[in-house]
Amino acid sequence: MKSALIKLLSLALFACWMASVVSAGSIAPCPTAPLSVYVAATAPCQIGALEFSYFAYTNSYFPALLGPPASAILVTPSNNPGDPGLELSSSWTVAGAGNGMDSALTYLVMTISGAPTIDKAVFGITDTIISQPVSIQFSEALCLGVALGPGKCPSADQVDQVVQNQQTLAAFAPVSVMTISDDIFIKSNGGSGNGTISSVTNNLPTLEPGIPTPEPGIPLLSLSGLLSWWLKSRVEAHRRRLR
Repeated sequence: MKSALIKLLSLALFACWMASVVSAGSIAPCPTAPLSVYVAATAPCQIGALEFSYFAYTNSYFPALLGPPASAILVTPSNNPGDPGLELSSSWTVAGAGNGMDSALTYLVMTISGAPTIDKAVFGITDTIISQPVSIQFSEALCLGVALGPGKCPSADQVDQVVQNQQTLAAFAPVSVMTISDDIFIKSNGGSGNGTISSVTNNLPTLEPGIPTPEPGIPLLSLSGLLSWWLKSRVEAHRRRLR
């Protein structure tokens, strides 16, 4: 009986060790935080079945039209594991002739499983035009199946999208990795031009559900269940001997 107990305890300890290994190797969820936190991150973060990494940002794509700094852009991850994505909120504002703002953001997206389950991308923009003339543009360059940005992405793998005062969707053959490059641009084309871009969104509906992070209590539950089973078997064996 002692050998059986030792085997059970060994099995429980092994289960705890395996669970700790899985937990240690899990990817942290993407936080609601300034874009500067994402740019400084050295590890990927997770939304649903996707991981996001290698964020790079510049607010001087057009030096005369400086966009907001990364610290002034709030990144909010989607709370829907089946529709992972990011919302960037800030104030890209224009007021007066020749005035404007421009920002460029690039990041890498990969499926955690390695399976090609990304087959569409949805882009949106929220803006307010107070007075015309104002030019607003949210352009996207998708490098499908390749971890390269604009200018480096093979033309056969690049999909370009332009969103102007609306939401648009791009569909493509499923891939497991892609690079997304955003350009957020607003400019006054006349003295009375006045407007603001308050947010842009990138969502990547996937063909697989989110991958849950192991709960830390699972190993303890497994251990307590095994011990309960062992104690019950001991009681039953003792009752049989008394009969």
